Amino acid sequence: MNRNWLYFIFTVSMATLAACASSQVYSGLQERERNLCREGPEVEYSACMARQQMSFREYQQLGNTPTQAPATPVNNSQRVRQYVDAFNRQDIAGMLEMTTGDIRWMSIDGDRVSVETHDAEELRQAMEAYFGARPNSHSRLLSIQANGPFVTTLEQAGTLENRGQCSMAVYEFSGTLISNVWYYRAYECEGESRLHPQ
Repeated sequence: MNRNWLYFIFTVSMATLAACASSQVYSGLQERERNLCREGPEVEYSACMARQQMSFREYQQLGNTPTQAPATPVNNSQRVRQYVDAFNRQDIAGMLEMTTGDIRWMSIDGDRVSVETHDAEELRQAMEAYFGARPNSHSRLLSIQANGPFVTTLEQAGTLENRGQCSMAVYEFSGTLISNVWYYRAYECEGESRLHPQ
């Protein structure tokens, strides 16, 4: 028996073993899916199995299917930057997409805390009134620091024509959404006379 013939037999044997192994794994996956479906209500078993069906050819092709890299999660500091960017665009809908439904906006002056808004609808109304009265409003982040679910910022708010005032703010997150915002009493900014875009 020549060397080429031995190599051919070896190649065929390896391919057969790989196919058998793949088939066994696929069968194991099918049994696992059937067990998962059985855990639900009996009337949903057929529908569950229909959703779980995959042909053996489709299963084999999974190894050659390019996978999409998972999106990089946005951290809390980046979310606050996006929130301020949406504010500067006067994109109220974009702002609300980054907040919880019960978002509370509060102002702090000494030992007094005033709740300006109690939910997303009140925040929308407040922003509509604010932008209506200040169409050229703009905010600039002078500093930002994250610690756990909190992000602390120093913001300069005004218009592009003047420097406005500065204030410290604290954003609290619930998951990836802003749930509470505390704004401290504003004071006259030091330094630049104009509020430049970031």
